[in-house]
Amino acid sequence: MSLPLRTSSADEKLALTSYKGIRPASLIAQNAGVEGEVVVEKVKDAEWEIGYNAMTDKYENLVEAGVIDPAKEFLSAFEMNIDAEGWLLMEKVSVGPR
Repeated sequence: MSLPLRTSSADEKLALTSYKGIRPASLIAQNAGVEGEVVVEKVKDAEWEIGYNAMTDKYENLVEAGVIDPAKEFLSAFEMNIDAEGWLLMEKVSVGPR
């Protein structure tokens, strides 16, 4: 898998891979006693809303199954955005048009 950004450490590469959702799916499957790579391939080939539910060992819509809560996902993304803005302010970095 090629990463869109250049990274300087293995931790950064792991973080970018985790962000794309591939690493967590594989780890969740492995922790459930299933081959992680097989689960990743099946999820990649499925419709966009289908994921692997490790509790039931089924491929299903994770929102309808109650695994993913859209409100919590939004709040988490919002909090991460605020954290990122805080780091930018602390580092005295601004991003904007020239």
